[in-house]
Amino acid sequence: MSSKISRKALTITEKLSILEKYDANTTFTKKKLAKLLNIPESTLRTIIYKRKEIESNAFNGPTKRKKIKFGKYFTLEKILVEWIHEANVYSVPINGPIIQEKALEISKLLNIKDFNATNGWLDRFKNRHHIVYSRINGKFKSDVDNKLWFLNLMSKYTNKYASKDIFNACEFGLFFKVMPDKSIMYKNNKCSNGELSEERLTVLICANSDGTEKLKPLVIGKSLQPKCFTNIKTFPCEYIAQKQVWMTSEHFSSWVKELDLKMGEKNREILLFLDSCPVHSKNISLKNMKLVFFPENVSSKLQPMNQGIIKVLKRYYRKHLFLRYLNVIQNSNIKPLNILDALYYITAAWNSIQPQIIANSFKKAGISMSCGELVDNAKSNDLEDESFKNTQINFEEYVEVDENLITYEPNLQNSKKEVNYVHNENNGEEDDDSTIEVLPTLSCTMNAINVVRRFISTLEKSEAAMYNINCVENEIVRKQSNLL
Repeated sequence: MSSKISRKALTITEKLSILEKYDANTTFTKKKLAKLLNIPESTLRTIIYKRKEIESNAFNGPTKRKKIKFGKYFTLEKILVEWIHEANVYSVPINGPIIQEKALEISKLLNIKDFNATNGWLDRFKNRHHIVYSRINGKFKSDVDNKLWFLNLMSKYTNKYASKDIFNACEFGLFFKVMPDKSIMYKNNKCSNGELSEERLTVLICANSDGTEKLKPLVIGKSLQPKCFTNIKTFPCEYIAQKQVWMTSEHFSSWVKELDLKMGEKNREILLFLDSCPVHSKNISLKNMKLVFFPENVSSKLQPMNQGIIKVLKRYYRKHLFLRYLNVIQNSNIKPLNILDALYYITAAWNSIQPQIIANSFKKAGISMSCGELVDNAKSNDLEDESFKNTQINFEEYVEVDENLITYEPNLQNSKKEVNYVHNENNGEEDDDSTIEVLPTLSCTMNAINVVRRFISTLEKSEAAMYNINCVENEIVRKQSNLL
């Protein structure tokens, strides 16, 4: 005869213990684990579902309470407890005045008129949620100062802007030509003296905190007018040139001012978070943007783009290169990769990043009011297909081959370079190792579209791709009709 299942009320401590056992026994089904713990399966499912609430209210230690009780201001205290939990995660010391100030800030955000953060309320709040103050070793002071800045000052900025109007921009270096079999030669190379400039690109990406708006990437290359740009009138992204392939203060200022004008045309005011890179000028006169700079030497936890967005983009980009690598092995007639190809791949990779990945990265960095589930970006992107598993290539090492690249001139002695945008008609041609390709005829183009269409028709659930290729064909026909 099976033992009788316990239906007693569980304390918070017991619930935490159950969650630990759930994490430790990943191979068990919920039914099997519930039986092992002698609790109803429905109870186990409820505890798992309410995990965040249980942990959030017990982070300072176990408690014998069976229920979590909030005061009169349920929503306010719930948000405040989560904020204190975040401070605890960052090892930021919290005291009474800080909690009271934050509570008043939340009350204004929630439009609560009758709330007063008195000392009496503070004592009751601390007792309800078992809040205790902690001290931190002095050697971590600078790191704590950064985190305290993040938790206090940043929240004041973000409360004034909707999530769609909060942006983060960041640069990263890219060895755009590196094929998988050559990646070991480039690993750990910083190029701090500007070397390998013909092999590198610097890419600036920018997106808002809910992932609904991704700006066109800005790509910096060495050649102002590479041969592969001949006859090209429409580019997938912005492109500028700098001999060492570095971001400069002039490049950055021009990009910011152009973005400011675009936001003005849309009647929008936005907040842009940036790192304190020396070339990120702080004294730019702007009408529609507020620039907020993270503290110097800040932890990577504060930069949303570093929470997985850049890595996911590189994963998509490397997959494009890997598929090209396989085609080269099978067909030696495929032309070498050039900068224009790289611009297409970068843009395609950027466009492939789903809004949820971006929103998740902002939340992971703490720049989000979203209450959605936090997911690991690295695990949420199934980019490593069977092609990689059948080779000797370590895909993760291939993706991270350029993670140490410098994106701006370290000593800044020669930082004043002329800003040359590719659409400037006065730009001269510079030599590079690419060749001028023969402009495809209309007949060749239409035949190529038919080949792509036939290939798409062999794939399952490819209606969207078929629709897009038909749109491309219709646009070409329309353009040609206008020329007749």
